[in-house]
Amino acid sequence: PQEAVALEPFTPAEQLLPSIVAVLDVFEAEGERKSRVRARLKFLVKKLGREVFLEKVLARREELLAEGMRSTITPHPVGPGEADVPLPEELPAELATVVENATDRFRGWVNGNVLRQRQGDRFAVFAAIYLGDLTTEQFRGIARVMRDNDLEDARLTIRQNVVIRDVPADRLAYVWAGLAELDLVRPLAEKSGDVVSCPGAETCNLAITASRGLGEAITNELERTALDQVEGVSINISGCPNSCGQHQAWDLGFSGLAMRDSKGNEGPGYRVYVGGHIEDGGAKYGDYVTKVPAKNAPIAATRVLEKFKAERQGDEPVWQWYERVGKAELKEVLADLTGIAEKEDDPSYFVDLGNSSSFEVILGQGECMT
Repeated sequence: PQEAVALEPFTPAEQLLPSIVAVLDVFEAEGERKSRVRARLKFLVKKLGREVFLEKVLARREELLAEGMRSTITPHPVGPGEADVPLPEELPAELATVVENATDRFRGWVNGNVLRQRQGDRFAVFAAIYLGDLTTEQFRGIARVMRDNDLEDARLTIRQNVVIRDVPADRLAYVWAGLAELDLVRPLAEKSGDVVSCPGAETCNLAITASRGLGEAITNELERTALDQVEGVSINISGCPNSCGQHQAWDLGFSGLAMRDSKGNEGPGYRVYVGGHIEDGGAKYGDYVTKVPAKNAPIAATRVLEKFKAERQGDEPVWQWYERVGKAELKEVLADLTGIAEKEDDPSYFVDLGNSSSFEVILGQGECMT
């Protein structure tokens, strides 16, 4: 992985499209065309150097602006809003029987999935999408919830959820009820149990492991151990080293690989990364700690979170905790999980999570330049 280059501290909204087109034009003109593997922007930045690359992009943008290109983005209005209004704790009578234990579930959802905006009388509501899978019925259902409550702004988040903005306090209960009918009110959006995964070997020609199977297994294990709602923890999974699941950039990451027993039999496994995070002006990639068989990866995740939760100081982020603890100590915590059994002794190590057939690495030509 390579850290992205900042074009400038701030890009005006009307210049967003010209900036994007300028980057594409520079890459089109000077990017790699002979080697498919090197046909990526990061190699062009390395070839030209950061300063020269930025000069070319900004020069091309000036040409596009001179030709009249502008973005047609309508900025989201942000006014002073009203004074903070309290979050509701009770459901209207007509919603009290929507689901079993409706009031308790509503309160849990408000605490976990509702965020007050800068306008104190408006809230952002997160719909937690399990493993990023949203059906057409749920899509239409979200649209119906928005129409019924006179809402206009919904967005996809980087963690594969949907966030509905500008919800008034007196409509929160009705939004919850509508999302509950769609099974989209799990109170862990953007928390430890909100695991992100690439599609993995189910559909990707480059994937080694079934990363979505691991995502489901980790989610279930965290729920079983009551570690699924730890604030400030993000878990990301990629089915191969290519990092479509951004495993290096988040608190706890898993990257798929093949492991072998003493006789050369291949089984699914994962490299474990800890401590990735985004800082102001840059990124810090997670450290590679160890590798574990896929069967043991959910246990590895719970051990890391258990240790973090027990030793966390205040609202300390994972990366700061990891710097205190150190790689050697965490590697020792996971040491008994790293070995793969002999296939004849325990065939379950050689079946990928979520699958029933024996593990096999089958790679094809990639859909992109990886």
